[in-house]
Amino acid sequence: AVADYASISLINARLFQAIEKRAQTLQRTANSAQIGEKVTNEMLSLVQTTLRSCLNDTYRALERLAKTPMARWHSSQRQHLASVEEQIKKMKQITEAIQPLSTEGADHTVGKVDLNKLVSKAVNQFQHIAQQNQISLVTETADNPIPVFVDSQQILQVMGGLISNAIKYSHPGGKVTTRVERSNDGQAQVSIEDTGPGMKEKQLQQIFEPQKDTQSDSKRFGGLGVHLPLVKELVVGNKGKIWVESKLEQGTTFTFVLPLAK
Repeated sequence: AVADYASISLINARLFQAIEKRAQTLQRTANSAQIGEKVTNEMLSLVQTTLRSCLNDTYRALERLAKTPMARWHSSQRQHLASVEEQIKKMKQITEAIQPLSTEGADHTVGKVDLNKLVSKAVNQFQHIAQQNQISLVTETADNPIPVFVDSQQILQVMGGLISNAIKYSHPGGKVTTRVERSNDGQAQVSIEDTGPGMKEKQLQQIFEPQKDTQSDSKRFGGLGVHLPLVKELVVGNKGKIWVESKLEQGTTFTFVLPLAK
C-alpha cells in the first residue's frame, strides 16, 4: 500500500509539473500576443501621423504654387494642378481611415535564436534608408553564436526602433554602428551607437517615458520604427534591460542586454 501511494504521489507530482509548465508557456504566449498587438497599433499610428504630416506639407506647397502671382499657368497646367490636389485629398481620406488592427490569433513564437543573425537581419532592412540619408550602417557581430531565448519578431521591432532613431538623428556623412557581444556579466549585449548631436541629461532621464507627438528636431526620415517607451517594454518583456548614454556633439548609444539561452 505504501508503495502504491508513493507511486501515485510521484505521478501526481509529474502531472502537476507538466501542467504548471504548460500554464507558464500559455501565459508567455498570451503576453507576447498582447505586446504584439500593441506594436501593430503603434506602427499604424506612426504611419498615419507620418502620412498626415507629409500630405499636409504637400497640400500647402501646392496651394502656394497655384496662387503664385508671378506664375502664368495655362489651362492644361491648371488641370494638372487640380488633379494633383484631388489625389492628395483622396490620400488624406485614406490616411484618416487607418484603424488599429487586431492581432488576435497572430503567431508569436518564442524560441532559441542566434542574436548575431537576428541583429544582422534587422540592420540589412535599413541599409537602403541609411544610404538615402548619407549614413553608413556598420555591423559588428561576435565571432561565436550568441544564443538567446526570445520572441524574434519583438527583438526585430526593438532593433528597428533603435536603428531608425539613430539614422534619424545622425548628421549626413555620419555612421551608425550596431555591435553584438557577450557582456562582462555573461549576458547577450547589443549596442547601437550614432554620431548625432547627442542629448542633454534631462532628455536622457525622460527618454523612455511616453511623449506627446511633436514635430521632430530632425527632418530626416529614419524609417517607421516603434517608439522608445515601447522598445523598453519589449526588451523587459523578453527578460532584458535597456539603457542609454549620450554626450552633446558626440553621439548617443543605446544598449540592451538579454539573458543567454542555456
